[in-house]
Amino acid sequence: MAICKKGPQDSVGAYKGVLFPGLLRSDIHCWAAKGAAQSLFNDSLKLEIIQFLHQNSGKIHESTSFLSLTLFMVGKKAERAKPVVMFICDDKDARKEAFDMVKESDLLGSYPDFELDHTNLGKVMALSGDLESRDEFAQITSGSSIESIRIFAEPHSSDRSRTLATGGGLVIHQGKYMLLTVNHFLETDFLQREDRSPDCEMTGFAESEDDSDDDIDINHGTSQGSVSGVSDRDSTDEMSSSGTASEGAPKYSSHDGNGSDDLFGYEAATALPQNEAPLKADTTFIRSRNLDYVLIELDDWNRFVSHLIFDRALNIEDFSCIGTAPTVGPVQTVTPSGGTIRGVMTGELHHIRPPRSRQFVEVFMAKFNWPLSHGDCGSWVTDVRTGQLLGHIVAAIPTDGQVVIMPAYAVFRDA
Repeated sequence: MAICKKGPQDSVGAYKGVLFPGLLRSDIHCWAAKGAAQSLFNDSLKLEIIQFLHQNSGKIHESTSFLSLTLFMVGKKAERAKPVVMFICDDKDARKEAFDMVKESDLLGSYPDFELDHTNLGKVMALSGDLESRDEFAQITSGSSIESIRIFAEPHSSDRSRTLATGGGLVIHQGKYMLLTVNHFLETDFLQREDRSPDCEMTGFAESEDDSDDDIDINHGTSQGSVSGVSDRDSTDEMSSSGTASEGAPKYSSHDGNGSDDLFGYEAATALPQNEAPLKADTTFIRSRNLDYVLIELDDWNRFVSHLIFDRALNIEDFSCIGTAPTVGPVQTVTPSGGTIRGVMTGELHHIRPPRSRQFVEVFMAKFNWPLSHGDCGSWVTDVRTGQLLGHIVAAIPTDGQVVIMPAYAVFRDA
């Protein structure tokens, strides 16, 4: 399936930054995907890749890291950029396994314009500057909040540390009050992260024999042709109308991609504020790795929990109190470390594979105007305008404010 007769220009969105510095004797730049390429990816290619991986899930090894599937426009110049399907994960073995499986299949044979690659989260998330919170939505209220509770899980072995999470709020399930939070913090026997080194296995890109040619030499890789309708004429404007590297740089500073700002899934125990006493997660009622949530019965916790939290408990069978689609506009969360924090959600659905799961699930993305701390996973995210619960945070960049949200409608249906 060809993208369109207009060529890649129709699909090149906001400039992200340099994805691979100095590769092929020149920097390889990255843009957000939009237009025909993004539509074809969302409506067809992504679904086929996910279905293929689901059908072959028995061959997939278990990983303790999140794996996401995203489309970018990549190239030396905007007018020659190609749509690249990117497997993104901190676990190199997990992302390369998915990459190899798709590369060796005939999936991309029906999509000759698309290429394939894999990389780590730090490199890609450092480029994520297109989801910017607007000033009127920015708000931070410092201090602990009565609406969320810090909880911890004891490790199964003495050489592991406690793991932390946040009970974002209460739900009523089968007549009992339960905290709804992330499941992965209970997986205390997680593996160590890899020592990541830069690598590039992007299909369809190879070093040109002619140093005077600034364009990328297409060797077809898994691709079977270049973007239809693309002129072979070199452009004098390296960034085209999509903006230059300096003009279109992300709002947040870029990072070196060495993992200093990981999209964290597991929160190691850190020093807690003196006025904060985390509660131990003892009795779990329901756990799901695929949707990364757990319902924890309160039992003897009642004396620790404010009555105001009980007053705000949601009936898990009442879908009128939750959003059934990603919102476009202001959202907020409440964390024990930062209080009330506001941000913006784009309204787009993304797909990730949670830790210890072999299934891709739909998630929301949002960006807050204040960084989250380790242990804030599990915090609830609500629509500022309607007050509806949208979901709970399953991953975030501690220094950035960007978060991944598991939809409440998926959790409520599953429970």
